[in-house]
Amino acid sequence: MFFSFMLNLLVMMFAKIGVFVLSLLMGFQNGSGILLVNRPMITSPRSGEVLQGVVAVQGSTDVLDFESAELSFAYQDGGEESWFLIANLTQPVENERLTEWDTTTIADGTYQLRLRVILNDGNDLETIVPDLRVRNYTAVETNTPVTSESQPTIEPLPIVNAETVVPTGTAFPENPAAITQKDIVASIKWGSILAIVAFIVMGTILGLRSLSRR
Repeated sequence: MFFSFMLNLLVMMFAKIGVFVLSLLMGFQNGSGILLVNRPMITSPRSGEVLQGVVAVQGSTDVLDFESAELSFAYQDGGEESWFLIANLTQPVENERLTEWDTTTIADGTYQLRLRVILNDGNDLETIVPDLRVRNYTAVETNTPVTSESQPTIEPLPIVNAETVVPTGTAFPENPAAITQKDIVASIKWGSILAIVAFIVMGTILGLRSLSRR
């Protein structure tokens, strides 16, 4: 009797877990069945990388209620924060190339990128990647990965070209960590598996105890 009760209880729990997982997955899908990210993301370049030449900026803007997006950069060290527009985006994308950033038009230094998505209700979501080191006219530090689509062969120069744009302003770095679609699906998957295993073990132990008392 007790074993039958525990079996029914486990079946009910498994059914509830399945409904919860299904509803959670559906909540992260849009009408086309594509998983939505819960905030804009820049997947490349990454914080700490050295940039040279024309750099492809890749990421995702496919958030719920997307209206438009803009990609900007700012000089990380300095006074007040000043953002300089790189590109306006009118269509949402998922883990694709957002635009190209020509770093040869700015002075070497440490910069940050901001991807900002404006929603239909007027609110906005943003993500910032700090500590991007532009090194077109100065030597690159040893053992430092370089991100570039077309790296120019230029000897280090002590003076920046006269046409170089030197933006003023600064901003404190924000945490660039963002939860990806892969992380969400993996968490749901392993959480469900662990819950099922725990219920099976508990039911088996209680069933064995009940049988041993008879």
